[in-house]
Amino acid sequence: MDRAEDAGVILADLKITHCPACDQAVSQSGPDHTHCFLCHQDLQEEPLGEELGAVRLRYERDRLTGELQEADGLLDVLGRNAPKRLESEISAVAEDCGCRR
Repeated sequence: MDRAEDAGVILADLKITHCPACDQAVSQSGPDHTHCFLCHQDLQEEPLGEELGAVRLRYERDRLTGELQEADGLLDVLGRNAPKRLESEISAVAEDCGCRR
């Protein structure tokens, strides 16, 4: 997630040079800076893309950190309980077969 955030910062300044559909070179047509030169939609006065991307990356990083902590907790519980359970099952099998331990 950190690498994605770093890449977003680096790649944010890259501009479209070729059409993603036909791969022809694109250029800014005219001085109209209120519309996107590629899709012709109205441009927002304040660019929110970078901010929203950063917020989304922080959210995903926090979510994954929480899931990692939860997984670590489960591993800890399993690590403590597994030896006891195995010992119990070995004893039960030994009793069933009449074997001595």
